Amino acid sequence: MTQLQSRPNIIWISLESVRADHTSVGGYHRDTTPNLRRIADLRDGRSFDECFAHARWTPAVSASILTGTYLTTHGVGHANTRDVRRLPGDLKTAPELLKSEGYTTAGFSSNPWISDVTGLDRGFDRFKANPNRDDFLSPRGVRAGYNYLREFTTMGAGFETEPIYHAQCLPPYYQYQSLCEWVDDLSNGDRPYFLYTHMNSSHHPYNPPLSLLKRFLGEFDGTPKEAIETAKELTNNIWREVAHGCDFTDQQRAALKAVYDAEIAFSDHFVGKLFEHVGANTDEKTVFVITGDHGELFGEQGVLGHNLTLHDGLTKVPMVTYGMNFPENVTENVVQHIDVMQTLVSAVGGDTSQFQGVDLARETRTYALMQRGPRMDDLNTVLEHNPDCDISKYHAGAIDCLRSVEWKYQRSDDRTELFELPDEETNVVDKYPDVAAEMDAALDEMLPEAQFDDDDREAANQVELSSQMEDHLADLGYL
Repeated sequence: MTQLQSRPNIIWISLESVRADHTSVGGYHRDTTPNLRRIADLRDGRSFDECFAHARWTPAVSASILTGTYLTTHGVGHANTRDVRRLPGDLKTAPELLKSEGYTTAGFSSNPWISDVTGLDRGFDRFKANPNRDDFLSPRGVRAGYNYLREFTTMGAGFETEPIYHAQCLPPYYQYQSLCEWVDDLSNGDRPYFLYTHMNSSHHPYNPPLSLLKRFLGEFDGTPKEAIETAKELTNNIWREVAHGCDFTDQQRAALKAVYDAEIAFSDHFVGKLFEHVGANTDEKTVFVITGDHGELFGEQGVLGHNLTLHDGLTKVPMVTYGMNFPENVTENVVQHIDVMQTLVSAVGGDTSQFQGVDLARETRTYALMQRGPRMDDLNTVLEHNPDCDISKYHAGAIDCLRSVEWKYQRSDDRTELFELPDEETNVVDKYPDVAAEMDAALDEMLPEAQFDDDDREAANQVELSSQMEDHLADLGYL
């Protein structure tokens, strides 16, 4: 039974593009997340072995987290980047539900999709998205800069003379400074708080601190700067690489892994600092949830980044909690983000009638449900780069996918596939017809009845991208 004191503070931290098997809690050979491991090892800490995202990218996953519903219910991020829709008005968000229970709510996102653009800022009493130049020149920005200077030899660009390498380190410091000051302010109030933050530094293109990257170069035969540039040349040309099978050299692969791992370690650093700050400055009980929103692929199924497939490297993510005393069997079973959010909202008396997960205080799930919208536009882009690319290995239509501990089953208008894990290349649907039939029936049962209207193209439901937003999305490789 999950035990929560009456109305504890809740802090939810989503880490951008962090796959489970590149974390210390996921058994990775590099100690990329010592703070996640430390929190999980505390008496009230837990790490989930089988946590799966609901979709393949941030707007879709974040909408699921914040509403407790699956992709085909909320519709945010179902289509491609140019056709993202806003959160439907008839769905309540977790901050709205928690406000009804007396919570003060705050959100800080450094990913442009989690903002007023998509409506994912709804329900927050205070919300900050994407710090700008004025923020860095503010008193808070100055304090963040001071904190950076105290750590620049270990978590910064060191004595590098090119300003850009220092500037790239500053946004996470500003976000951390903001969160600490918000925690101090919220702790002085007479109401519990819900603080939701999305840390985006581990999104490609990867620009980790040079001093930190030195520790993760591994088999890369070059300098930290060279590793960054080698990886960036690939991630800035994702569709070109997919079109040619992601046929990386050993050095290219080593560079990608080095900069990605360093970015994860950079995010983990701030998780640890925030956890310590809360513990030192808050008397009230505070629950923490730290997870990856989705993962990242480095050539698996011919994909770089987070697109086209629902491979485990893209959907299996770390999930660490503190202050929620789950029984051991819960942490070993399949779990999804919406289950943890549903459990939290339910535990403090909130309305979870729209939620589509399970309350982990009462039950567990056998299957994770993951979904992906149609991707024909992206496959056409692949063909533009290489007309000879065999795109038949990808599903052009929308995918519904079930994942158990041992099996993965996915279905689209193109075909059905069954994988005996960890193999996700060999379709064994004909070899194990009984397993396929059982999972097909379970999929029919799990698919939500509430579906967004894909034919509704009213302007009020569609995201409008400003020129600044388009520039930011282009920098992140979305456009």
